[in-house]
Amino acid sequence: MPTLEETIVAAQKEFSGRQWKKAIKKYSTAIDSSPFRLNLYMERHFCFTKLNKHRKALEDLQTIIDYTSSLRQLREESEPLFEIRADAFYYLG
Repeated sequence: MPTLEETIVAAQKEFSGRQWKKAIKKYSTAIDSSPFRLNLYMERHFCFTKLNKHRKALEDLQTIIDYTSSLRQLREESEPLFEIRADAFYYLG
C-alpha cells in the first residue's frame, strides 16, 4: 500500500499527464487519509474544473473556506492555509 506522500506524487503525475479522473481518485484517497491538507482540495478542484464538474470543484473550494474560517487565530504555521483560502476565493470569482 502506498504512503500518503506516494499517493500525492502519483496524483500530481496523473494531473501533469492530464489524466483528470485518475488524479481525482488519487487526490480523494489522499484527502481521506489527511483531510486537513487543504492544498489537496485545491489540486482536486482543478481536476474537477477540467472535467466540467463545477459543482464538485466548488465543493472543494468551499471546504477550504469553511476550514480556514473556523481558525480562530492566525499562527505562522497556518499562514499557507490562508494563502490557499485566498486562492479559493479567487477561483470562486
